[in-house]
Amino acid sequence: MIYEPAEDSYLLQKELKNFIKPGMKVLDMGTGSGILAETSKTLGAEVYAVDINPLAVKIVKKIGIDASVSNLFSKINKKFDFIIFNPPYLPEDTMEPEDSRLATTGGKDGNEIIEKFLKNAKEYLFNEGKIILLFSSLTPDVINLFKKYGYFYKLYPYNQNMDRGKLKLFSNRSGSNFADNLVDELNKLYHESSHRVQKGDISDIDFADGESKQIIEETVRGVDAYLVQNCLDKYSNRSVQDNFFEMCQAAYALKGAGASHVTAIMPYHPFLRQDKNKGREPITARLAINWIESSGFDNVITSDMHADQIVGFYDKVKVDNLKASNVLIEYLRTNVCRDTKNTVIIAPDAGGAPRSQYFAKNIGCRAAQSFKMRSNRKANHIDVLKIAGYVKDKDIIIVDDMIDTGGSIDKLIRELKRKKCRDIKVCCTHSIFSNPAKNKLSKLEVEVIGTDTIPHPKNFLEENRWYTNISLAPLFAKAIYNINNDLSVSELYFPKDL
Repeated sequence: MIYEPAEDSYLLQKELKNFIKPGMKVLDMGTGSGILAETSKTLGAEVYAVDINPLAVKIVKKIGIDASVSNLFSKINKKFDFIIFNPPYLPEDTMEPEDSRLATTGGKDGNEIIEKFLKNAKEYLFNEGKIILLFSSLTPDVINLFKKYGYFYKLYPYNQNMDRGKLKLFSNRSGSNFADNLVDELNKLYHESSHRVQKGDISDIDFADGESKQIIEETVRGVDAYLVQNCLDKYSNRSVQDNFFEMCQAAYALKGAGASHVTAIMPYHPFLRQDKNKGREPITARLAINWIESSGFDNVITSDMHADQIVGFYDKVKVDNLKASNVLIEYLRTNVCRDTKNTVIIAPDAGGAPRSQYFAKNIGCRAAQSFKMRSNRKANHIDVLKIAGYVKDKDIIIVDDMIDTGGSIDKLIRELKRKKCRDIKVCCTHSIFSNPAKNKLSKLEVEVIGTDTIPHPKNFLEENRWYTNISLAPLFAKAIYNINNDLSVSELYFPKDL
């Protein structure tokens, strides 16, 4: 059995010659436009096509192929050497009731359709018959179905004929740990395929005068390269600027070495808080993005940018701003929010109101709001803090995109304790923890839930039990997998079960 994880059947046209031989009997189930049926006929096969759409059958008959309108699970009194099974993407009202779920690709319903097909497939096949199954998402569940019904499984083709090229993952020095986690998650997604994702080799040279350079130590011509970098790495001797420039150097080298695409994996996108001009100062966010675009990047994958509209600064590069909020929401629903009627979500400032409302809606609880007035003269200092909403005797979850010095969180927690809240937890995407955040948070005796967009060493996690670290590697790995296979990334922008 051969499984093709691409949505576009054009990708298989060139490959059919590897399977279809003159005189073979081929069944094209869900023939659609008849592209694969016609290709099979050209290769000398005897082709029979079925589809539940009368228009598709009419088109196929016009090119001289025997075809009929049929429910895909109706009895077919013929045997075949080869079956091409292509679930149709049609409005439900054009389908037979039994086939209506075929309008959705993937998920529980899609797996049921595949299982029903596999259960009956042997009735149509000669002993050595093979199948190509066209479906839009490769999952371990589908692979297990192949095994359950005794079919040989092979992932084919693996991107050799796609425009993006074969996937290769690289990392700069501060992105190494996150890249290792990505490798593990990607290999779960490419479960049992012939391709194993490994981290590529980049050498780093630091010169005596303070300069540095990166050398790509393996061939990358024609590959789809993904470069991982955590630009903010507080536990290295490299600044944000150093790590950012190192990433741009490596991208320039990858592109110059012939990579077909280069994608930046920046779990935390630096410089985005410098997005406004308040006088004689630079809009550094725009300057940094100009650097990224001129370095040769084709895509950027990041998470929870400080302001969503900053994506508009990108002119040439496609940006996927993944919602870490959805991963955190799933964690909170499963592990924290037992009593949603008495749980309140609150953001530390007015700018975070949409975030707190998003969390509250998807967890199923209420939202409150705090308002702060910052000092215009002193950085990271708050003058006034007020809370709108009923919080007394409630469990509170404070949500923010990042915790830097912890000033906002510290003041808010103290105010919430003064208002006699029950349990207080803090949830953020980017746990920056600049001084004196660590000391402030440890003294407050509240749990802080963050993600690994900012690298923290193992000893930090062991010594600071008040901090819970949630990995975003599965989310980023799924985005990489979908992009490399030319699949949609939109599914990653919504919480599960909604």
